Amino acid sequence: MGFFDKLLSGILSENESNAAQGDQNAAPAAVPDEPQTMELRFGSPTPVPYNTEVCGTSVTLGLRYAGMAKVSAADAAKVKNCGGLEALQDKLTEEIIAAGDEAWLQCSAAKIPFSRLQTQTPNVEREIKDRLEKEWLDQYGVRLEHLGLVQLSMTEDSLKIYKDIMRAQMN
Repeated sequence: MGFFDKLLSGILSENESNAAQGDQNAAPAAVPDEPQTMELRFGSPTPVPYNTEVCGTSVTLGLRYAGMAKVSAADAAKVKNCGGLEALQDKLTEEIIAAGDEAWLQCSAAKIPFSRLQTQTPNVEREIKDRLEKEWLDQYGVRLEHLGLVQLSMTEDSLKIYKDIMRAQMN
């Protein structure tokens, strides 16, 4: 017995009928959701000028740093209005770098010697997170879950200057 014969005789169940006809009212196929979390990798695109003293000599060294952050969608509607997490990726990364540059400049203004900067990494991480966390939640609906600095270094030119000053001091 064919489809129409079954339908006419009332044998075909409603589900069979809907499936066979491609039910117009059936829910559309699930579309993958926007990612709810995302990892951001960031690094200083240009060196941060770090004023410090090396063996009693005032010098400006070029500081570079890099790290990773994990963000999540805390307010799905706000995130969607901003185009989604992936659309926000560059903006969020730029804001992390701007906050990072400012935090390192504050260390320079506080006259923390370059040689002790590694010990300031947790403070800088906290400063960046504190500066961005509420703003991102309010503006984009994004939560800054984690932020970690993984690299802190001098530019090659700064390293040469630093070594030259150290050598001159030993002579």
